[in-house]
Amino acid sequence: MRDGLRNKLSPLQDRAFRGLYLGSICSSATDGLIPVAFAVYSVQAFGAASALTIILISLWVGRFVCTPLAGRVAGHYNQFTVMILSDVARIAAQGGLALYLVVTNRDSLLAMSVSAAVYGAATAFYGPAGYTLMPQLVPQRELRTANALVAMVVDLSVLLGPAAAVVLLETVGFRWILVFDSMTFVVNLLALMYVRRIAVLTKPERTGADELDRDEPAEARDTVRSLVAAAPWLGWTVALWFVVSFAIGMVAVAGPALTVERTGGGGQWAVLATGMALAGLAGSTVLIAGSRQVGWPFMSAAVTGAVILELVAVAGYARGAAGPELLFVGCMTAGFMISVGGIVWQSLMQSQLSITALGRFSSTEGFVNAAGVPAGMAIGGVALSTIGIEPAAVLCIIVTAALAVAVRVSHGKRLDPAAPLQPELSGRENNEH
Repeated sequence: MRDGLRNKLSPLQDRAFRGLYLGSICSSATDGLIPVAFAVYSVQAFGAASALTIILISLWVGRFVCTPLAGRVAGHYNQFTVMILSDVARIAAQGGLALYLVVTNRDSLLAMSVSAAVYGAATAFYGPAGYTLMPQLVPQRELRTANALVAMVVDLSVLLGPAAAVVLLETVGFRWILVFDSMTFVVNLLALMYVRRIAVLTKPERTGADELDRDEPAEARDTVRSLVAAAPWLGWTVALWFVVSFAIGMVAVAGPALTVERTGGGGQWAVLATGMALAGLAGSTVLIAGSRQVGWPFMSAAVTGAVILELVAVAGYARGAAGPELLFVGCMTAGFMISVGGIVWQSLMQSQLSITALGRFSSTEGFVNAAGVPAGMAIGGVALSTIGIEPAAVLCIIVTAALAVAVRVSHGKRLDPAAPLQPELSGRENNEH
């Protein structure tokens, strides 16, 4: 059993990845705590939900304005340097806000908004840099396990964060939460400096555009437009993830609204939300346990089916044709499949794209996908107050199914015609892995 567990967690045997992972554990510890703490404190301090809206918009603007540039920076500059500077900026954002609140002894919506904007901008640069660093530290065959280990930490934080935020707000207060968050970034920064000192980076072999467009300059081949032109299924997949994010946002609004209306309280939705978080955690755990290697065409179909089931359950619950049991099954299935599908897709891109292309593509994809959630929330809220959630859910189902078909049909043109997108291991190699 020890040998089997060691094989399953093989990325952790490498000192560089182990250091990166321990730093990630620290910096991710507050990922699920900070949003809730900011939300509760802003409403308590300023007495209106509009204050929270302003803070969230600041965070959104800071992140999305910098996202297009972040991919180019991640692909052209040292990823460790980018991540370290991002952590320095996040320490300044959170620690600076805490210091301001202590010195002035008064709440300031402007200070919280500036902190959120700086935090969002720094996070925009950190994500693509970490995304492009992973395939240089971890062998291709271990990328899924490595990404699943990192995802599991985030899932645990999202699961435990809301309760921790409430407890800490009542005990130590908002300012100490900011200090604690800053310290997690300090630890991560030290971990990154350690990993940079001991890591031996390996540049992944070019696989995609070199095979398809040998005559084009490397700079031209690495643009998102040329990648999508060479392999159209990349573009269709990004569109599919946007609609999946849109569905997540729509369910995030419709789910609590419908369950509270039916039951008169938020208990049922709290159970559903916890279930989805547990399902996401289960998804990353399954990949760590060594699930069978599956290709993206199958996985995209599985994600599509799960999202459709969730939307059907929400629409059926809204019309009274389905009970909370189907809604629970739909939300759990979607949470599990989206978690697994996201890790499979991320690992596939890391194993197939050059560092420059990966930085740019991940940045563009992150920008498009992140826009899906607020768009879904907005449309879901409007639909609930006007025509009902059912027509919006049906339309989303149709678009999701159509995009899944487009991904499958266009998948015939691979990034590297000479090799499968996700090479299958032979029985002996799989047992050794």
